[in-house]
Amino acid sequence: MSARHMTPEVLHLCCHLDPTWGGLSQAVVGLSKAVAATGRYRVHLMALCAEDEQFTAPVLEGLRISRPPLGGLPGWPAMSKEIGAAMSLASLAHIHGLWQPHSILGARSARRHGVPYIMTAHGMLERWALKAKAWKKKAYALAFERRILSRAECLHALTDAEIGDFRRFGLDRPAMRIPNGVEAPTGVDPEPFWAKYPDLRTRQVVLFLGRIHVKKGIDLLCRAWGAVAHEHPNAHLVIAGPDTGNTRSGLETLVDRLGVRKQVTFTGLLSGEAKWSALRAASLFVLPSHSEGFSVAVLEALAVGCPAIITSQCNFPEIVASHAGWVIEPCVEDVTQALDEALRDSHEKLVLRGIAGKALIESGYSWRSVGRQMVEVYDRILNGGPQRAERYCFDTDCATGVES
Repeated sequence: MSARHMTPEVLHLCCHLDPTWGGLSQAVVGLSKAVAATGRYRVHLMALCAEDEQFTAPVLEGLRISRPPLGGLPGWPAMSKEIGAAMSLASLAHIHGLWQPHSILGARSARRHGVPYIMTAHGMLERWALKAKAWKKKAYALAFERRILSRAECLHALTDAEIGDFRRFGLDRPAMRIPNGVEAPTGVDPEPFWAKYPDLRTRQVVLFLGRIHVKKGIDLLCRAWGAVAHEHPNAHLVIAGPDTGNTRSGLETLVDRLGVRKQVTFTGLLSGEAKWSALRAASLFVLPSHSEGFSVAVLEALAVGCPAIITSQCNFPEIVASHAGWVIEPCVEDVTQALDEALRDSHEKLVLRGIAGKALIESGYSWRSVGRQMVEVYDRILNGGPQRAERYCFDTDCATGVES
């Protein structure tokens, strides 16, 4: 009897684990650990990484990590061989992200070994995202991606909006919605952040945390800051995250031109304790993104009691319903208005919003909760096919025909 029939193992396959590549790496690691923590599955996390990528592999019983090098087309045979060896031991594969070799090689290997697979797009089929390098993605979709997605046992959406993205892409496979999760450490202390930036200890810190990339709308935030900063001299904007495509230099030029440089600090990448400390020190979190799957950074901010301003493209309308923050459109006028309103709020009102945000996270966005939901879907797929995952189908057009 093969190993896959003796002990269920799920192979999580992604491209990149370096945090400079964004929230997908955090989400995949978090989900892998959450699934392993249930004790139902052995988990193998395989990431095809560039040679210069740096990351700290989490250590957890039942979770093993491997990283075949990500190469160009000449490296595909070697990558395919390593993926195949891992797939031969798996009962189920979960492929994260699109437009990269791991999705092609992973899906091919899964079919070759008779392993059902789930696909998670992580926001990569969102309208704005598809416009980036559009002609390449159209060619790639025609040659590979649409066929890979159409043969998946299930499509995993992080939000209701992402199920719509699947349908617009022409996919009628069963779809389930299970969000990203978060697990904030206990006793998060703002002191390490203040120790590094002592001038901000008495300031009202407004925090952006994420990749410095055009899709994040940071230029909108900077322009809005130019409009409100002089009215709020005790407020200070902190932009924390790794630079992508030399975007930061243009933003620094912009804040200089707007005359608000003294009220803006660029910190570079913050991770681990430094990241959590910055979130705890902030009075307000802002993510004016043009395109998101389901932002881990937003969950982290809310988890430590920091109210948030996000755009509708962040796909988290519950923030407004729970009074944990503001949901706006990605334009300078909306960002300006929300910032001004938040900065005029009393400390007590912001604290109440923070408490509401923590309650929202605790209501269903912990990794423990997400891991249990995902494992139940895995179990149902392995014990009768995708129709058994009907509890998590939130789309009336999906193949199961089950309404939410």
